[in-house]
Amino acid sequence: MKQGTKFKKTRLLFCSLVCLVQTTVIAQPANDACANATTLACGTTNLAGTTVSAAQSPADPAGCASRRGVWYRFTGDGQQTTISSTASGWDHEMVIYSGACGSLTNIVCRDNNGSGGTETYTFTTVNGTNYLIYIAYMNTNGNASDTGPFTISRTCLAITVPPNDACADAVSLPCGTSNLSGTTNFAVQGPVDPAGCASRYGVWYRFTGDGQQTTISVTPTGWDPELVVYSGSCGSLTNIVCRDGGSSGAVESYTFVTVNGTTYYVYVGHYSTSGASTDTGPFTISRTCVPVIPPANDACADATSLPCGTSNLSGTTNFAVQGPVDPAGCASRYGVWYQFTGDGQQTTITVPATGWDHELIIYSGSCGALTNVICKDDDGTGGTETYTFITVSGTSYYVYVTYYSTSGTSTNTGPFTISRSCMQAPDIAQPGGQVCDDAEPFCTDASILFPNITGVTSAQTGPNYGCVTSTYNPVWYYMEIQTSGNLQLTISQEDVNGTGIDVDFTMWGPFTSPTAACNSIEAGTAPIQSGYSASATETVGLGVQGGSYLSNTGCIGVTTPPAAAAGNTYVVMITNYDGDPGYISFSQTGGSAATNCNIVVLGDILQFTGENKNEENKLYWEVDHEMNVSHYVLNRSTNGTDWTTVKTIPSEGVFESDKKYEVTDKNYRYVQNYYQVISVDYDGNEEKSQIIYINNAEDGSGKTLLKIVNNMGQTVNESYKGLKIYIYSDGTTLKKMSY
Repeated sequence: MKQGTKFKKTRLLFCSLVCLVQTTVIAQPANDACANATTLACGTTNLAGTTVSAAQSPADPAGCASRRGVWYRFTGDGQQTTISSTASGWDHEMVIYSGACGSLTNIVCRDNNGSGGTETYTFTTVNGTNYLIYIAYMNTNGNASDTGPFTISRTCLAITVPPNDACADAVSLPCGTSNLSGTTNFAVQGPVDPAGCASRYGVWYRFTGDGQQTTISVTPTGWDPELVVYSGSCGSLTNIVCRDGGSSGAVESYTFVTVNGTTYYVYVGHYSTSGASTDTGPFTISRTCVPVIPPANDACADATSLPCGTSNLSGTTNFAVQGPVDPAGCASRYGVWYQFTGDGQQTTITVPATGWDHELIIYSGSCGALTNVICKDDDGTGGTETYTFITVSGTSYYVYVTYYSTSGTSTNTGPFTISRSCMQAPDIAQPGGQVCDDAEPFCTDASILFPNITGVTSAQTGPNYGCVTSTYNPVWYYMEIQTSGNLQLTISQEDVNGTGIDVDFTMWGPFTSPTAACNSIEAGTAPIQSGYSASATETVGLGVQGGSYLSNTGCIGVTTPPAAAAGNTYVVMITNYDGDPGYISFSQTGGSAATNCNIVVLGDILQFTGENKNEENKLYWEVDHEMNVSHYVLNRSTNGTDWTTVKTIPSEGVFESDKKYEVTDKNYRYVQNYYQVISVDYDGNEEKSQIIYINNAEDGSGKTLLKIVNNMGQTVNESYKGLKIYIYSDGTTLKKMSY
């Protein structure tokens, strides 16, 4: 081929390409001016459009979007319409107006999504009104490159006004209604909500009370409703409740006891009074009913028995009848009652509640004549109330569980469980000594409650108390280490009402014995730990650090003391800052060390004597420092070897000073009688007194009993029932009748 021919063909190909490019220029959209808006009829689906090559027209009347946009129009028909536009690869805005070109009123500027997103808006059109839609770049600074293709759709929905958007047209809501469909869409703006709680664009339901408990629940779809309940009649309604506990899509619910024959109205509307006709949506409504059955124990006279060992007994104050005012004036009248009889043990009553704030009140006495022991309200909603105290044997106690406030109503109620545990007295009745020499032992295998000494203004002089300077009501204890290891104790105090007392402590050790300990302490030996705080709790550590005392200026214990070694003795003095009487509680909260818990602590029987007085044997004994004594046993023998029990005498309690006892024996034999008294602790440990005797064979004048006969002259013994004649060596007689 010739070279000239090849060149001509190349020029022809180049010309063809250039000419092709020149013929693909995109035309200006026909609807880029308001006057040329494209009609957007109902049912339009994904109509293709573009803003590419749109001419820069006058500014968007709403000031929302770029001037390089396109227009659509339609005439309102009174229906609800939804307009949606979806862009491809660019970020657009949809603006809707009413009116005519040159005189437009903005309805909405929609720019909720970014590049390639969909903008949509739903509203109710006004019949005959002209509407214009503008699609353009989302920013008024857009230029010719901020354009692109999109699709636009319009759907229409005929408006149906809810039939119950007026109080007079309220829909019946009987018991058992379940997920009844409802809507506030297209509700007409009625009168202001009587309670002033919610939007006017709501709907109504009604029912008649039957004395049952009813629960009304409203579950919305995609909007935030409010549930309002009234009693009365349309035009004269009394608000019961406005419920708006949740957000969009959240369930609103209310439970109350209806009054038989009373008419109730339920209003469902937007949560805010500023709500518009667009703040509406669909929902379901339900109503359940439960017969009201008052608790069987909502009166003191019907109190439920609460024996030792009761564990998580279910109870409720729901539907409790409003009884007389709580005798203690602590809590609501809508409560329930429990009762038990004291047995001298320590008892702990524990009441956890579910979903409401309750109070635990304990009384002694009888219904109508109750004495308050304690009002416990330490925890809030859903918390646990508990109280531990020493019961008095034979005393009746009543427990009242109810809402914490005297202003409580029948709705301030709920379920709970109640438990009662009991412990034997040795774990609760051992006050410490007032001075070191009288220190009492304690073991750490359980939490132990000890009464505090009262009325003492300061501790004994001589010891070094570390940083503890306020020594009101001092009590002294010692612990003998049985198993080596670390040891951490928690010490706390509370008064008779269960309120915490500011507790302080000092600890010395280690020593070889309690006697060696006190000798050293009284000589001024420095403690290994001491602490104070404005708290009702302190911690003591051996081999582990304690607690708050470490941060108090001047307190000892910054350096962790060595671990406890078996055989060592430690002494602890406990006092309180305010000088208030109360109870001390020890509990081991850490470490593996163990203390000797087998120490028998009984009162020393200082003196045991007896005499015959007015033909009765009188026995006397005096006890020093009575502590863990459960009871005393008085035994008698005629030979000093074989014993019978005359009487068992309960201990009269805990005494720091001497205590005297007196017992009468009327049924002795008229011979020489031997006596012995035995003190018994709660674990069965015994301590025996010396043996004494009373010579009942003589009356003090030297005469001796020869024999006892009946009225027939027959010899009988002292157990004979009937007339007994006592014949003495001087010829005198004594007659007694036994039955």
